[in-house]
Amino acid sequence: MSDITIGAAARTSVNSMREITEQMTRAQKRLATGNRVNSPVDGPAAYFSDLPIKAMLAALRDAGIPAEVSQTAGTYVCNHVFYGLMHALRDVTGVRGGFIHIPYSTEQAACHPGAASLPIATVSEGLRIALRVALTTTDDRRIAAGAEH
Repeated sequence: MSDITIGAAARTSVNSMREITEQMTRAQKRLATGNRVNSPVDGPAAYFSDLPIKAMLAALRDAGIPAEVSQTAGTYVCNHVFYGLMHALRDVTGVRGGFIHIPYSTEQAACHPGAASLPIATVSEGLRIALRVALTTTDDRRIAAGAEH
């Protein structure tokens, strides 16, 4: 079984599977509210996705769908959602978790000049492929991939 969270990212024109989530938003929120931060984290500094993201990447590219592996889910909402999922799953056996950023739809991008986009049908097919691979692949592929955005 796999739990995958999805978020829209205006800066990407590809499906982007996130490999790492960092515990940053809780400390940032405390600083923004003026509360004193005794420790920057109340949990591990980071969680790694345990999904077969390199196999998911290969399957998406084989289908002609643009995709990349990213080393971060960002520093705000998407990271917070990904961290929360992985923290909730930390003691759950038999369930893997991860996060996929999707680009704006072409309709959404029309309201945001210059924003990256893909047609909804392409994003939907990409998510179907990624989920199928996540549910059927136990050992990830060993290929070079990853970006820091």
